[in-house]
Order: sequence, then C-alpha cells, then structure tokens
Amino acid sequence: MIRSEPHTSRLDVDGLHADVTIEYDWNPRTQINTMRRQWHHDDGREDEDLIRRRVIYPRELELYLDLAGFQLIQMFSNPAVVRSSTVGPCAYATARFG
Repeated sequence: MIRSEPHTSRLDVDGLHADVTIEYDWNPRTQINTMRRQWHHDDGREDEDLIRRRVIYPRELELYLDLAGFQLIQMFSNPAVVRSSTVGPCAYATARFG
C-alpha cells in the first residue's frame, strides 16, 4: 500500500466554507485508489467521505474489449488530440464490434 501525505486546502464556494484535508492510498495489487477527505466547516461541523476508484490499465481494457468481441481502433488520453498516448488520469477508447 502506498499512501500520500495529507494536504489541506481551503474551499469557499456558494455558501460552502471549509478546510478539507485529503489523503490518498494506492494499492497496486488490487489497482484501487482510495481518497479520504475530512471536512472542517466554518460553522463547526465536521464531515468525512471516502471515494474508491478501480483503475483499469490500458492493456486490461484492451483485453476486456477483445473478450466482448470488439476490435480496438485507438486509445488516447486527450480527446482534443486523438493521436495522443494513454498517459494521464483517464483514457478513451474507440472500438468496433465484430
């Protein structure tokens, strides 16, 4: 398990005034990224939330497409530059069925 150092930011938007501390965990075996946030509102309330994301690597996505009968045409990270590589927090795939 790889854990990031917590960092705190200030949020003042549309009636929401709070400090939020964010910490990430990365489990390379399960490919799960976990984000924990602790909210400290100006009115004294405190909240916590947790988001878990399963990361699918490009080769794994290619395998799932193939097993479902799709032919991968291209994969890219930046929709504005379709010929870009698959580096970054997201990926897009163009595939043809059959």
